[in-house]
Amino acid sequence: MVTRHDERPASCGWYRSVSRAVLLWAFLLGIDVTELSAGTAKEMITGVLRRAESIRSGRLTYRFESGVISSGEMPSRRIPRRSLVFSDSNWIERHEGSTSVSIHRRDYTFRYDETQQPDGSMRRTAIISRPISLVDRMDENRPPWFAGSFWHTKQLQYVEQQLARFRLRTPKHIRGVLCEVCELDIPAKDVPRVVAIVHPRLAGGAVLRLHVAPQLGFVLPLVEVLGPDGAEMVTYTGSRFTEVADQVYFPRQIRMRARLATGETRYQQFTIVGSQINEPVPDSEFNVSIPAGTRVQDERDGGQVRRFEVVAPTDSFEVVGDSTLLSTVEADRGSTNRVVAIIAAIGVVLLGYVVARRYLVSRR
Repeated sequence: MVTRHDERPASCGWYRSVSRAVLLWAFLLGIDVTELSAGTAKEMITGVLRRAESIRSGRLTYRFESGVISSGEMPSRRIPRRSLVFSDSNWIERHEGSTSVSIHRRDYTFRYDETQQPDGSMRRTAIISRPISLVDRMDENRPPWFAGSFWHTKQLQYVEQQLARFRLRTPKHIRGVLCEVCELDIPAKDVPRVVAIVHPRLAGGAVLRLHVAPQLGFVLPLVEVLGPDGAEMVTYTGSRFTEVADQVYFPRQIRMRARLATGETRYQQFTIVGSQINEPVPDSEFNVSIPAGTRVQDERDGGQVRRFEVVAPTDSFEVVGDSTLLSTVEADRGSTNRVVAIIAAIGVVLLGYVVARRYLVSRR
């Protein structure tokens, strides 16, 4: 079932009514309303943190663009449509119109590509490297599996650590969605933990403002980072939420805008054109066919690089784990360098011995 939720459902009016009634009774009974609100803010943030951890698997198709807004112009960089399949720590990403594919499994990352050569032949290459999880990916256009929650892991971690310090503000409608507003003061030393781009106007600290929609599974239609003077410095927005799993809502578009010291504004935008969330993904999804003749470079072992060529059609599982389908491994550069270093060291020792011996003979 997919349900569109651009506005707060009428059936959820009870949430606002109950909240206001509780606060009114607290005031009439002489209860400290500030403490009651702080407890409610804690519940909101707890829900937000649960939402951030709720998406474990899925299939996404998306478009990405980015640019810098200057003098009313919006030059942008767009990438071809991409697709992502993920389950826990495993993921595979493909680019539309390209043979390029990247696979991540628990203990490695595998990247395959085909490049046409000037003579018309096809050069096939694969690189095996150390694992890079979706959480650890820092590239600008990393897949938007986090949509509806925090863009940056460090921001999520900071919110979790500061859970008890949030306070409630007046609720707001964000693009038709009624949101609880939770606010947190950020000391200057912690600003880099909240934003990726630190504007000079944030040198004195910042305010983090989360707009939470509990009726949509505690998604974040808007996250604001404000300067001490209240000026909007960074915003993260999500819109066109749909229910993609039981009580799990996912946006169709997310956008980040950050003011730069130059006066320009940097932006990034993901448009999600297809999504299936928290559905089982078989292990076979994280495997691709590898043709004979593919040149493989294994960089998992730090300085040691193994290079070999696939001699029979196989798949990425076999390339990573079964050397019987591979041609003779070339001497890796790391081993060669070590041999050269050892020979050079022996040469230096021998030369020193010869010089010292001649010196002693000349003194006799």
